Amino acid sequence: MEFGFGLLEMQLAELISDVIGADVAVGRAIVAALSFGRRIDVLVSATKIRAPRFSPDDLETLAARLRDAEERRNRAFHSVFIAVGPEATPVRFKERARQRDGYTIISEKIDATAIRADADFIAVVTADVTRAGYEITPLLGQAK
Repeated sequence: MEFGFGLLEMQLAELISDVIGADVAVGRAIVAALSFGRRIDVLVSATKIRAPRFSPDDLETLAARLRDAEERRNRAFHSVFIAVGPEATPVRFKERARQRDGYTIISEKIDATAIRADADFIAVVTADVTRAGYEITPLLGQAK
């Protein structure tokens, strides 16, 4: 899944570079300094300025799907999954420390197919970013 998310990050960096009008190297240098959430914010803001004719609904849908992809990646990579035996149901363990609740361990049974579904979702969102690039790029610089 991380390879898939890495590809998503590369596609998003390329799209941001196109939208802000920077070459890929400069765009990636800028994007590399941003958290994934800030990258989404930059994409949305810059697209509204540079490609105002791109559908606001499509832009918000893309942003929501990007946030969902990040959440799925975080859930997978910031948890421990344990299953005893090849037929066992995996259990997800996540440690959490909060001022109000203190230290807790969250555990929940996970359907193994859900992990694969998250990886597949991230791949689809990567394709969404590519497709959005094909739609946004021709609109750059056009007035609303």
